[in-house]
Amino acid sequence: GKQKALEAEARAKEAEAVLTFGKYVETEVKRKRRFFKCDDKSWLSYLYSIDTWGMPEWKDIPIREISGKNITDLVLKMEEGGLSGNTVRRQLVGINAVFRLAFMEEIIDANPIDRVRKFLPKAVKVNTSNTFDEEQTRRFLEYMKKPYVTEYKSFIRNNPNHPKEEKVKGHTDVRTVPTQIQAVLTLAIVTGLRRGELIGLQWNDCNLDDDIPTISVNKSASVTEDGQ
Repeated sequence: GKQKALEAEARAKEAEAVLTFGKYVETEVKRKRRFFKCDDKSWLSYLYSIDTWGMPEWKDIPIREISGKNITDLVLKMEEGGLSGNTVRRQLVGINAVFRLAFMEEIIDANPIDRVRKFLPKAVKVNTSNTFDEEQTRRFLEYMKKPYVTEYKSFIRNNPNHPKEEKVKGHTDVRTVPTQIQAVLTLAIVTGLRRGELIGLQWNDCNLDDDIPTISVNKSASVTEDGQ
């Protein structure tokens, strides 16, 4: 009996040793939603960061072997992709939840994110005093779709190729905000993406066919020192 118990314990430890990050996420994390005390929006955010960053990096790596170095390497990859410190920290929240659950279930001996937490990008407080409230947002989206009138006054145009002055008659134009601009502004409001993240989006970052459409932030555009 004792021998069988030891063999069973050895098999259990062997199974834990080969339990990969990907397998743990698919077989344990996603079916234990209620252990994550968060609302549905936060849960979807967790899954997004796990699927976008954790799975591509560590899907086939035993979860017990993921170290602080793996975390810092991932942080550097995010920063090199143009993500801000605040965005990096947000992306790590969902991944951190996986390791917290694994630690609670005694799958791992320590959370690798805790080992390097003091080296993570510092959070920057964002001033929200000038942001739209819900009513202002609704009005902005509504008015953006309405036509607007631009009036041009008459003026005298001097043309160096013609000595005679040319009088340009005033006129009125009725226009609407271009569809492309409407799309960018609407996307900024409903997703909270920053300007650089919006500019960096490509069609392959957008998955619109799922029941819950998702957008992956994989890069961010910024102005270089030479203005490019």
